[in-house]
Amino acid sequence: MQPTTKFRKSSPIPLLFILAPFLVVLVSYVLYHATTLPSIQLPEIIPAVPLHSVTSYVNYSLAELRLSEAVRIPTISKRFDEFTSDDLEHLKRFRGFLEREFPTVRNALNWEIVGGHSLLLSWKGSEGVDTNLPILFCAHQDVVGVDNPGDWDFPPFSGAIKGGFIHGRGTLDVKGMLISQLVAVEALLKAGYRPKRSFYLAFGHDEETIASEGSKALRNLFIERRLRFKFILDEGLPISNRMFPGIEAPLALIGVAEKGMMQLHIRARSSGGHGSMPFSDNAVHMLSKAVSRVADIKPKATLADGPIGDLLQSLAPEHPWLLARAVLGSSFLAEHLVRILPAKVSPGLAAMTRTTLATTQIRGGLGGNVLPNDATASVNCRIRPGETAEEVLHYVAKAIGALIVDADQRGSNDTAFSPLTIWYNCDGPRGCDPSPVSSSNTEAYRVLAGSIRHVYDNALVAPSLLMGATDAATYKVVSDNIYRFQPIRLWPQDVARIHGLNERIATKDLHDMIGFFITVILNADNM
Repeated sequence: MQPTTKFRKSSPIPLLFILAPFLVVLVSYVLYHATTLPSIQLPEIIPAVPLHSVTSYVNYSLAELRLSEAVRIPTISKRFDEFTSDDLEHLKRFRGFLEREFPTVRNALNWEIVGGHSLLLSWKGSEGVDTNLPILFCAHQDVVGVDNPGDWDFPPFSGAIKGGFIHGRGTLDVKGMLISQLVAVEALLKAGYRPKRSFYLAFGHDEETIASEGSKALRNLFIERRLRFKFILDEGLPISNRMFPGIEAPLALIGVAEKGMMQLHIRARSSGGHGSMPFSDNAVHMLSKAVSRVADIKPKATLADGPIGDLLQSLAPEHPWLLARAVLGSSFLAEHLVRILPAKVSPGLAAMTRTTLATTQIRGGLGGNVLPNDATASVNCRIRPGETAEEVLHYVAKAIGALIVDADQRGSNDTAFSPLTIWYNCDGPRGCDPSPVSSSNTEAYRVLAGSIRHVYDNALVAPSLLMGATDAATYKVVSDNIYRFQPIRLWPQDVARIHGLNERIATKDLHDMIGFFITVILNADNM
């Protein structure tokens, strides 16, 4: 037997000791990068024409009264097939009010009624469209309805001017913006200004409905006339105060895209029966399981396809916290942050970086002792840039085990093929998919950002994503540069006033909004 030699195993060097130098270098680099991040805020753009030489023609008290009267005309939005004679009369009154209140604009611009009730105003420039593409400003005449008028501090259609505010439905969304655009054009006309390029104002009449027949008719008219726009500016995100933790400066977000929207419908069918003899796969049970599985779906969060990565990059140099600068300023770290950050920690960031699914309606059952043979649920889907409606439909269908059917098959009573079916619809001209993402590296974007910086001198400007739907998405075929921005200051608690209780606009915000549109017109005319 050969003698054995025992070797003592040497202790392995801890992995941490090997990695420590690399970690030190990595952390040092990240911190150095964070402390040396240069600001990427665009400079203000001062109009070539002194602003005061135009604003001196603005009667701000009259502008407040005009908005007040606009609010008193209840142009409540409805689908085109639901308009009553009273609804149509309100729209007619509103158009008449605009023509009466703005005679200078009425005489100088071409006014057209499009699609029955929408308005298109054309301000022809001295140079042709071959030299300078025109610019389109959007707003809408309609407002959402009011369910509980008795809960308002002031009647919702009173247009009361009290305490430095104009109160009423539509002041924020968006009659204030519409009136501001007209006052701005009026002041420029009175100052003797004639633009080189043409400007258009498009005021839809049913933006608050999914159908949006007004914007569809306007879009078709633009196509028919072979009009393309240098840029389009529609309603969008406001100037928010303290919206982003740690940043005290007002934040002006320009929406360069908007999420897609579709309504998914899930239908469960069974043979039905009496409540005294239940069975496990009745329609309500099947639908409940399907809805529960929808709630368990966790769509991927990413910065890859939308503008939120650019938003974080814009804010990083302005943030006072070193750790925030380090994370937001690194595409790698920011991407991983949004993936692991629970939605409840930052619901806003979560919604901007992923597709969201929310069950909003459930219907089924005829009596307390009857097992229903039919039950349906509706799921509202807001689709992030980079995904499509078809992709969302398929992964939801797979998760709940439903058969995808066309919308026109949804009424089929054949339960043998599949007791659980799913389909979707997206009425109107906007479609279901997210809008294209407009570049924030264009002359048009720089003009908007520079104009914001001039009027709202301490505001930070960054590109962002709009969660809601606007008429702007309808116009994607007539411009590559579509931006969504609402030049009003709002605190976080005020956002709920839009479509909610006690909607109001500060008179100072109305005044500044007029100045903003004057500034944008002057600056855009010199692009």
